[in-house]
Amino acid sequence: MSLTNGEKTVSVTGLVDSGNLLKDPFSGKPVIVLSEKISNELFGDDAADLCCAFCGAAVPERYKEKIRAIPMKTVGGESLLVGMNIDGISVGGKKCSAIIALSGDELSADCIVPAELL
Repeated sequence: MSLTNGEKTVSVTGLVDSGNLLKDPFSGKPVIVLSEKISNELFGDDAADLCCAFCGAAVPERYKEKIRAIPMKTVGGESLLVGMNIDGISVGGKKCSAIIALSGDELSADCIVPAELL
């Protein structure tokens, strides 16, 4: 799987999770959750501020139109993930339409991919 943001493209290993039912509430697109490591690779020094966009962090101007609030419910409670449109997502060599969500946590893989993208 590859993710492109501007001039940065990273290859990632995704964990397919049939329980990942996250959707962008505006477009209905599925959401791929990125680990902290991959968020940092794609967004560099801006990653930490972007992860905290709904906690009062200053969001760089170039990302303000790309940010989406992704509501998330787990057994532990409810929260908002910071979703983002990026320039390109390819799964298995095939372009796909999805939103990425930045995580400030390390995950068991580079990203968590909804099964519907396969």
